[in-house]
Parts: sequence; C-alpha cells; structure tokens
Amino acid sequence: MRLFAPSLCNLGFSTPLKVSLGTQCPRFIKRLSANFIAVWFFTLTILHGGYAQSYVPFVVDNPKSFLSSEWVEFGIPLGFINETDESHFFVVDDEGDVVPADFKALSREGGDRKDTTQRIVWLGVKVYAQVSGGSPQSSRQYFLVHDANPPSSTESLGVNETSLTITLNPTSEVSFEINKTSPLFSDIQVGGTSILSSPSTVEYSLLPNSPPLPVTVDSTEIEEMGTYTAVIKQKMHFLTSSSPSDRINLTLRLWFGYGSNRVKWSLIISNPKPYGNFNGAPDYSEMFEGLWFRIPISNIGLAKTTLGSYQLSQSDNLLISQDFNYVVNSSGTGWNFNENLLDDFKVSVDLNNVSTTLNDFRFNGVLYTHGSGGGLGVKMVNFWQKFPASLGKVGDSLVISPYPPFGNGPEVNGQYGTPFNTSSNPPLSNSDILYVLQGGREIRHTGIFFVSSTEPTEAALSRLDGIAQKPLSGRANPGYLEQIDAFGKSWVAQRQWGDVGRERAERLNKIWVDDSAADNQPGLGKIGYPLFISRGGTYGHMQSYG
Repeated sequence: MRLFAPSLCNLGFSTPLKVSLGTQCPRFIKRLSANFIAVWFFTLTILHGGYAQSYVPFVVDNPKSFLSSEWVEFGIPLGFINETDESHFFVVDDEGDVVPADFKALSREGGDRKDTTQRIVWLGVKVYAQVSGGSPQSSRQYFLVHDANPPSSTESLGVNETSLTITLNPTSEVSFEINKTSPLFSDIQVGGTSILSSPSTVEYSLLPNSPPLPVTVDSTEIEEMGTYTAVIKQKMHFLTSSSPSDRINLTLRLWFGYGSNRVKWSLIISNPKPYGNFNGAPDYSEMFEGLWFRIPISNIGLAKTTLGSYQLSQSDNLLISQDFNYVVNSSGTGWNFNENLLDDFKVSVDLNNVSTTLNDFRFNGVLYTHGSGGGLGVKMVNFWQKFPASLGKVGDSLVISPYPPFGNGPEVNGQYGTPFNTSSNPPLSNSDILYVLQGGREIRHTGIFFVSSTEPTEAALSRLDGIAQKPLSGRANPGYLEQIDAFGKSWVAQRQWGDVGRERAERLNKIWVDDSAADNQPGLGKIGYPLFISRGGTYGHMQSYG
C-alpha cells in the first residue's frame, strides 16, 4: 500500500480518501476532532519519516455566509518532515481530491530561504480552496501531503513572457497582457475579444487644475512564478519637481491564480527620503494633488454599483467619492473631528456635474463597467476608511483614485496641515490643499479586479465586497502546532546573571508590563511601555488615521 501503512488503513473509520495516484486507503478518517487528527498525523510523520508520504492537516476558514472559492496563502511549519524541495508537496481536500496548490520555502534551517541545500522549516502554501458559508463562519479540513513523486497535472496558469510583454491565461476565457514599459494592463480579452480600447495608464497631478501626467515605469518583472499562480511587480515613480531626487516611488503588484477571473492588486506609494521634522532636521515631505488608474473600456455603456446601475453614453461622466463632513468647532477655527468621527462620513455621486450627497454613508468601493466585449470591475479594500477616495467612469475609462484631486486625506496629511480653513486670509498653503507624504513613509492600497462576459447582479457585487473584506484564511491545526513546538516558548523564566549587561537584557521583557524595570531617565524617572502609552506617546509625532 503506497499511501498508508496497512495498520493505519484498518482503523475502522469510514469514507475513503481518494488520492489521484490510483491508490486508495479502504477506510479513513472523515469526521474527527481537529486535535485528534493533528496528533494522529504527527505520529504518522514520526513513524514513517522515511516512508513515501507524510501528512500535515490544515484548516481553511470562511468568515462569510456564502460559498466561496478563492486562492489562499499562508505558512505551515513542517515539523519532522525533512525536505529541501518545494516541489515534493501537494494538497488534498477532505474528500481526498487533489486541489491546485503552489509552494515556497519561507525559511530554511541554518541558511537563507533560497539556499536549496537546507531543510525547509516553514513552507508557504498557496491553495485554491472552496469553503461553504456559515454563521458566523465555516471551516474545511485540507491536508498537505509530502511525497517525493507528487501527482502530475495537465492544468496550469498559462504564462508567456517576451522581451516586451507578459501574457497570463488564468481561465480558458480570460487573458491579461502587461506591457513591460507601461503600467497595469495593456490588454484584457474575454472569449478572444479585447475589452480595452487602449492600454491603461497611471496618472498624477501636482497642483490644483494642473494637467494630468503619466507616471514613469522603471521595471516590470515576474516576481513569483508557480504552476498555478504568478505575481507581477512593476516599479514606477513620478517627480514632484525638476530635481530627480524629489520623487515618489510606486510599487504595483498583481496576483494571478489559475481558475479565477479575479486579480488581486496592491499599490504602495513611498517617499524614499529620510524622515525629518525632529532635532532641526530638514523636512523631506513630498506633495502632490492626485493619483489614479485610468483603464479605457471598449464602447463603455454601463456602470454598476451596489447603489444602482447607470446607463451611460461615451461622453457621460460618473464619479462616486467618499469623504467626511468637516464640522466647524465652537471657535470657528478648525474642524471638530473627535465628536463626528463615527457619524459624518459622506458619499458624493456626481453624474455629469450634478451631485447627490449621501450623508452618514460609507461606500463599499465596488464598481463594475461594461462595454461591447465584456466588462471590468474593481473593489478597493477599506474604501471609506481611507477617505478621500473615488471610483468612476470618466469618458471612455474606468477611473480608480486612491488619491482624488478634490482634497487631501488625513492618512498622509502633514503634522501642521489641516483640511479645513474658514478664511482665505492668509491664503491656504500647499500643505493645506495637497497630499503630504513625509520622508521615510509608505502607504499601501489594495483591491481586486474582476472580469466578466456578462453584467453581474448587485448580489454578485456584494459577494465581491465580502471576498475582499473577509477573504478565506488558512491555518495549520493548533494541535499539530503544539505537538511540533512550532512557536517555541513566548516567555522564558527570569534568571539572575550577576552581570550588568545580561541583567539589563533580562529587563527588556519586563518593561512591557512594568515601568519599574526601565532605566531611570534624568527628570523623567522610569518609563516602561505602560507609562509611555499613558503619557500619550507615539512612535514619531503624528497620529495615525485611515
């Protein structure tokens, strides 16, 4: 018997484990406690360390109320499995069927994770999981299988790279093309028909009413490549002055997975200069007016959200913007943020310059646009939390703006700039009206693109919101983690060393909970972490929003 020792195959449990290697264990575990399964598989790994196969149980949780199929990425410690090659693994579900999965060494014993001569300690797992919905959540058991001869597959994520382009085919109907010299998608096809009228762009503006400018693409590469998944990374930048050193860097990542018409994306904006504003150091902040994606859709005629559908002509413009009602404080000199933090979000729906305001409203950040060949939609994660933000159809394009040009946001606002001013005397400074990104800071925005050949229902758009905000999550079984001592001990017993340096190192653990363990500071006394927080301390001098 290739998969299990005969004694383990005759434990008397029901439901066979179907493994696509042509062999079956006649009787196996179908429904048992998670801890029992963990200990049992752990024992199997020890007793049969030199055997062809070892098994590690893991669970995928679905925090949503509906069935969801998604790519899930997480890490599993391998315990006593002695393996250096990521290709010697595969995944089966609780029915025994092999499911698409890719693997990556996250850490290795005694060496760099790219050193393939060293044993893998933590294994990164990407698996295409399907888990039914539940209330409050539902879970499904999967198994990581270690085998020197894993089953082969004729299925894969089709990837073709040339000197100029990268083309990806996650399904038989959908393909994406990325030009290495331009940002985002140069083409998207559904059923062999292009849904883009021209390549997409990433644009920015530096000052109010200034013309939009394209960002510069520095590099495009396949950052990760597996049998079923791929990550594309583009590095870009734009200048805030004529000096090459005055710049904001952008890093765009796109995650593609076999079998899915959804593409996860991440945009990181960063200021590469050092942080200033302390001890007389220069202020290295960079400022800009707006930043957005523009994706032209062929013969765009429909924009759809969970707020409703809009039939639009080519010349119509629709913009949905999330902002906050700034309420003047009692002195009339600023805005009262604390009293209105939970209540005064607002959404503006602008259709051909006619605006409708939805007060006390938080938009979920989902917009779908449809054209002659199909459609492209987007979900911006934490859309209302990272206000201001906007989505819309402008001319022939889907426009996605994490930094709309109508106002600066608190998440990147400088320490002294305010988004509210009741007087034009003195006039507003740039720090009042522009986005301010301080030196050394970076901000991440994430979301999902999705492609469709037909118009989705509003329920489908709501499900996309759930997939983005509450994705499936994977985790190794707690019983298994305990058995292999995956995390070690969080705290160690205090020791008396009789050495000043070592005694001081011992106190590093204690100062998190006890101020008396801290060093005595002249004029301040002993400040551990509790007193640091109670004094209103922050790392840096700026509160975090967004």
